Amino acid sequence: MNWLSPIGTRLFMTTSPFPPQNMDITITQPLLHGAGIRVNRASVETARLGEQRNILTLQQTVIDKLTETVIAYRNLIKNQEAVRIQELALQSKHRQLAGTQALVDAGRKSQAELIQTQKSIADTEQSLILARNTLAQANSDLLKLIEAERVFKIVIPPADIDAIRRSQLPPVDRSFKELLPIAYATRADYQQAKLEIDTEKLGLLLAKDNEQWNLDLQSSTNLSASPQITAELVLSRTFGEQSPKTERIRREIGVQKNKNKLAQLTQAIRQDVGDRLRDVNSALVQVTASQRAREYAQQQLEVAQTLFRRRGGQVTLFEIIQKQDDLISAQNEETQAKIDYLNAITNLEKAVGLTLETWKSDVDLGLFQS
Repeated sequence: MNWLSPIGTRLFMTTSPFPPQNMDITITQPLLHGAGIRVNRASVETARLGEQRNILTLQQTVIDKLTETVIAYRNLIKNQEAVRIQELALQSKHRQLAGTQALVDAGRKSQAELIQTQKSIADTEQSLILARNTLAQANSDLLKLIEAERVFKIVIPPADIDAIRRSQLPPVDRSFKELLPIAYATRADYQQAKLEIDTEKLGLLLAKDNEQWNLDLQSSTNLSASPQITAELVLSRTFGEQSPKTERIRREIGVQKNKNKLAQLTQAIRQDVGDRLRDVNSALVQVTASQRAREYAQQQLEVAQTLFRRRGGQVTLFEIIQKQDDLISAQNEETQAKIDYLNAITNLEKAVGLTLETWKSDVDLGLFQS
């Protein structure tokens, strides 16, 4: 039987099955090299840290993929909404063309205004073609991210688009001072950097241990008709061997290098969280401004249409067309602003390390929970 204790004690026992039955027991306790719980558990601890690093690597991969997919999904929403807006605009201009044609036939409008409407329809049709092409590309990009086995058209439910269009998008209720400690506690790359230091320290511990002399206390016992017990100190060392010293220096450099990396990452995370929070606040200002711009564009179009319908009004058909185009642009910009805000929130969640927490109902976290 061969047994090794957590502090490095080795017990070796042999027995003879034939008479006279003897039992020999040898106990060896390292006093320098190989002694102590930390040294003897270093390999187990290194394996445990390696497993934790692998889990964090997988976690970071999922976070990156999830963030890209969410942003691509919202990009599809934006482009699908842009197509819808262009289609509605085209329908409106076709109705306007029919009305203008009736006014021209009645002699109340000139043929030139009819040409203006026809040109506006042609421009809108061209814009619609471009919007549909952009939507198709966004659809393709999302399919690649989700690694779809076949090509198909993804149609975002109208309820999802309406939720974005009508949402008030409240500001982030946590300050930079509140978010930064969360980032240091939850970000996978930060935890990995700390584990790298711990792993290198264990390597340094073993390297220093390998430089020590071998000093063992050995005790032997023979259980027979005439029992004997002996004890001795055994001291040994290999002279001229440079590899233990080289390994110790390499590990010391490794520890310092990983500490420097952690310090740089600490500053980078601080900068990242600050930048992403600033992006969120800036995007929210853009949302408010785009909402007002869309409301003003809607009001201006309604006023212009009212004046145009009156005989002797001071608004031309060209001005109506221009204000319709202004409204289309304002609607698209509002949608873009809201998507940008939601994406800014998603990027902030990634910077703080809350992506999996936010999407935990949609992601199986079993692999990441210990």
